[in-house]
Amino acid sequence: MSQVILEVSDDGNFLKYIPKEIGHKGKGRRHLAIAVLLFNSKGQVLLQKRKHKIFDNIWDITGATHPLHQPHLCHSERSEESQDSNIEITTSSSTFAQSPRNDKRCKACKQDNIDETLKEATLRCLKEEWDIGDIGDIAVLGKFNYFSPYHTVQGDYCENEHCFLMVGEYNGEVRLNPQSGYEYKWVDKEEFLKDIKLNPKNFTPWAIESARILI
Repeated sequence: MSQVILEVSDDGNFLKYIPKEIGHKGKGRRHLAIAVLLFNSKGQVLLQKRKHKIFDNIWDITGATHPLHQPHLCHSERSEESQDSNIEITTSSSTFAQSPRNDKRCKACKQDNIDETLKEATLRCLKEEWDIGDIGDIAVLGKFNYFSPYHTVQGDYCENEHCFLMVGEYNGEVRLNPQSGYEYKWVDKEEFLKDIKLNPKNFTPWAIESARILI
């Protein structure tokens, strides 16, 4: 079953649940995302050379993913249109993207829909890509909107995201998942910022936007 992500406005307010593919096909739909950057006590940041069907074999920050929605069985296999009609917005808050959980209620079963928080999505990302458990404090350093189209032989796709930059300190062992990246390195923060400024084509679009927050 396709992952379900959260379509949002440019301000990060929840609009509807959509399949991940819908968020990235053609011009896509703006959706919630996170980019993760770990640093250590030496002032270095952790980068990986990303395995990606589009942005392949270029450098990325530590991790990236989408906060996911876990649909109820009562509508998890319905079409996007059926899911939309089955979701009722019980509150409308500009802080939705900060704390998305329990902001919506399923009309069919009257239960709260469960959405990952930013921290939960960050911890899942670190576990899946690095086998890193709880690292303690995780902070939102900033957020940005970006749109990056790309063309493939299968059609037109894009990244169209309202993205939060999540940061945390980590000084333990790292084991990069070979399905996520080819290699990794710890690099001084200033060296990373200089490199991404001089050689932006060597980095993912969301890494470039994240670097602007770090300057």
